[in-house]
Amino acid sequence: MASGSLPDGLSLSATGVLSGIPTERGSFTITVRATDANGCSGVGANYILTITDNTPTITDFGAVNTSVCVGSLLTFTATVGNVSGLYNYTLTNGIGTPISGVKNSAAFSQNLTLAGSGTQSFTLTINANSQSTSATTDVTVSSLPVPNLTNNGPISCTLPAVTLTASGGNSYTFTKSGEVIGTPGPTNTVDVSTAGTYTVRVANVTGCVSTTTTTVTNIAATVTVTNPATRNGVVNVSFSQTFSASGVHCPVVSVWPAVICPTD
Repeated sequence: MASGSLPDGLSLSATGVLSGIPTERGSFTITVRATDANGCSGVGANYILTITDNTPTITDFGAVNTSVCVGSLLTFTATVGNVSGLYNYTLTNGIGTPISGVKNSAAFSQNLTLAGSGTQSFTLTINANSQSTSATTDVTVSSLPVPNLTNNGPISCTLPAVTLTASGGNSYTFTKSGEVIGTPGPTNTVDVSTAGTYTVRVANVTGCVSTTTTTVTNIAATVTVTNPATRNGVVNVSFSQTFSASGVHCPVVSVWPAVICPTD
């Protein structure tokens, strides 16, 4: 039999074998008494057993920002203790491919690109000294808005300005070649009179952003009238000269304000 305090997880068998997996650390004094079948016994000297804990520790594990958008690059940090030298780590949310590697700094930092949406639980596992430990933290990942942008063009003589109409969010910023058009905010329309490619930046209530584009064309013609070279006429003598027009589908010969459009 043994007296004193045995570490949790260890036991002494009747044959004198002290074994098991210790689950606490510290210094333990054990005294063993052996007794034979005739009742004779003897006591051994104090046996001092020291149990050390080589399990790595993780403290302050968390994300720099706990509410982000799908596709964002998020930084996770923690303090790793009870290790010396290199340790192995794995960071995962159970959805994407886990990130694994080797570090030697107590100040742990790792970036991870987020996939999926909703509240996700991220786990950091540290392996060192043939021991491992894990810690978890939650991050809310918000979906991106699905943007849409249309125009009622093309620009024409009868429609000198067209309207851009966006949808898919609750805040809109219109731009052309990087220049903001109109006032960013909840208004989802803007009128434009120049051809080109327009972009809208759509934000939803969580602040996540997506962009899309639309192209405005211009079919308004530039009409050019050419006068005839002859500028003189004679009273009571027949006169005929031709004014020509270009840049339109239907060439126009007109005397203002009357307009004559010959048949094509």
